Amino acid sequence: LERQPRGIFVCDGESVSDLAALGSALRSFRAAAVLLAGPVAFLPFWADSIGLHRTYRLIRPTATRLLVACGSRHPASLEQARHGAAIGLEVIRTPEAVQSDPDAVAGNLADHVAERVTKASPDALVVFGGDTLAAICRRLNWKKLRSLGEFASGVSISAADQADILVIAKAGGFGPAD
Repeated sequence: LERQPRGIFVCDGESVSDLAALGSALRSFRAAAVLLAGPVAFLPFWADSIGLHRTYRLIRPTATRLLVACGSRHPASLEQARHGAAIGLEVIRTPEAVQSDPDAVAGNLADHVAERVTKASPDALVVFGGDTLAAICRRLNWKKLRSLGEFASGVSISAADQADILVIAKAGGFGPAD
């Protein structure tokens, strides 16, 4: 990165270590007129790069009826979905075969999730992938999610204002298998 950059920087990575390395690189310069864009998982690294040491509230929900929606095709999310199913959680995921229309795939997954949320009334919906969460919110007509805190760094917990359900969400490519 330049020492005095100007412009828009789109930041992304495939792993937490990628985002940490990008955050470290950002510490080496003073930005004048810079706009950063990237995944929510990058926020703690960006904040640290500019000297903002965040405090956040860790929440451990007491949900007993969980529904997992895995719309991400990232290997980390696929492994997390397999682990969830192995320990007895209900997991809805996209087909493993590559589909030509990602929006249609997200819409189909959202249809299945909406049906299960309506029939099973889970107290928590765990979602892997931001596009998946957006599709589910549209399908369930959830206009707003109210942030409650974090389950872990990069794993948000929200409440759907239009439903009695916790929404636990993370970026598709992050987190250990369990």
